[in-house]
Amino acid sequence: MAGSIETWYYGLPYVTRFYLSVCFGSTLLNTLGLLNPQSLYLDFDLVWQRFQLWRLMTCFIYLGSFSFPFLMQLMILTNYSSRLEEDPFPGGGGPTADYAFMLFFGAAVLWVVAFFMDLPFLGTSLIFMIVYVWSRRNPTAPVAIWGFRFEGLYLPWALIAFTVLIGGNPMMDVFGVIAGHLYYFLLEVLPAIKGWNLLQTPAVFINLFPSPQVAGGAVPIIGTRGAAGRGAIPQGGGYAWGTGRPLGTD
Repeated sequence: MAGSIETWYYGLPYVTRFYLSVCFGSTLLNTLGLLNPQSLYLDFDLVWQRFQLWRLMTCFIYLGSFSFPFLMQLMILTNYSSRLEEDPFPGGGGPTADYAFMLFFGAAVLWVVAFFMDLPFLGTSLIFMIVYVWSRRNPTAPVAIWGFRFEGLYLPWALIAFTVLIGGNPMMDVFGVIAGHLYYFLLEVLPAIKGWNLLQTPAVFINLFPSPQVAGGAVPIIGTRGAAGRGAIPQGGGYAWGTGRPLGTD
């Protein structure tokens, strides 16, 4: 059992594994009384006046205390994040570098939103951005929510509708959609309709996350799920408000 968990964990793509670890770790440390969320939330006054720059990043890693919604957030992060990271992007830097830049771009957009909306934590919005980008890159993948089946393109809207139906506030999800749509539009839509490639992965991300090399200098395709191309059907997954599980297997 322990071996299978270890194999699964180290089989996750690098960025996904790191993000999953820090999200789980922050909640665990808080539960043990070793970490106060007050040191993690985003406060621009503290960032600029007291140079607490870490808050720009830590506001994305705390997803709340241990609970069923927390576990669902980790499930969706593991599922959709790993698929996106393994599926090559048109950013030109390799799957991991491009994916890391996608998260940074989303974080930057959400910082702007947080500045005007006074939002302390942004992790759920960043995860919803991942869901949105996955849905646009896998529009025909079968998805199920509580027995209702539809294509992946409609997954974000189904989640938002469900949140509204149970009396929740979908605004954090909407902010994730905004960040995800802006990224997808600049990366794939605008180049297709105008030929403008405005969003390229910076060299710093390529240097930090180089593509793995094989003999002869070739760059292998990362993961069989990424190699399967757009529309590959993910296995497992979920969301804090009950997406159920995408159908099919790799």
